Amino acid sequence: MRPLGDRVTWLQAPQAPADVTKLVESICTSVGFGDSKWSKQESQAQQAVKLPILRVAANSVDAADLSRPVVIGITGCTRSGKSRLAQAIRDELRLPQSSVVAQDAFWSHAVLVQASSGAEVVSEEEPECTDNTLFAAALQEAIAAAVPLPGRGRGCVIAEGFQLLHDDRVAGLLDYVFFIDLSRQECITRRSAPRGPSNPNPMSMEQCELLVWPAHERYVRDSIAPLRERIRWLAPPGEPSSLAKVAEEICVEVGLLLPSARESFSSTAEQRLPKLRSSVAMATWCLCSPCATVS
Repeated sequence: MRPLGDRVTWLQAPQAPADVTKLVESICTSVGFGDSKWSKQESQAQQAVKLPILRVAANSVDAADLSRPVVIGITGCTRSGKSRLAQAIRDELRLPQSSVVAQDAFWSHAVLVQASSGAEVVSEEEPECTDNTLFAAALQEAIAAAVPLPGRGRGCVIAEGFQLLHDDRVAGLLDYVFFIDLSRQECITRRSAPRGPSNPNPMSMEQCELLVWPAHERYVRDSIAPLRERIRWLAPPGEPSSLAKVAEEICVEVGLLLPSARESFSSTAEQRLPKLRSSVAMATWCLCSPCATVS
């Protein structure tokens, strides 16, 4: 699919008969066989049933895209290892620190949310807590400032955040998205651990149950699931050696590192970057049993 670049349009699977009809009309109009009157009247509805076109930066036939930096997005729940993985990719490619744009740097304010009990509580875990206007602007600035990697002709920028795909202005800049799949139990265990370098803002287990995980469930449902075909699901990175291996394989996956770059790298399918969750499994996880980890 990727070698065809912008010749491929990605569509959201229709759910109801009305969606099928509208999608068929949209396709007919797109290829020049639709009714122009319908097209004018329903242009907004047409856009609503189409998924955003997948950016295929490394394989695009557009010369402008070939000179554009590859933008890697890393997302997942709090304490899943996003920052560590972003830094490992930066180290692998020997990028400057400015190549990593972290969502946490644009946290703005807490908001009131309604808990499952019905009570209003203060939360710092909602997408509205982030100044996404500044976040998107900083990411665009990093893209503009990126310099080509030696021998590759293209630079690289890494964006990471626990609500990375919430804002379309940010999501639209990403070429590849990697989702770190940390379980509910492990997320709460890590976030409720004593304060330290890896947990600078601890919360009680009760707060994690009440605020942190429900916010993550909503994010997966609203921002991850609709773009599931664009996303690679990863197991949480572990020891430094395995973290470096995942970072290396991501660099290969996005076309910035050759498979033969290191003798230890094998091109066999079993040892390539794991794509751990299919779209069907993901939909089941999101919509049917959001508290369970897919087996």
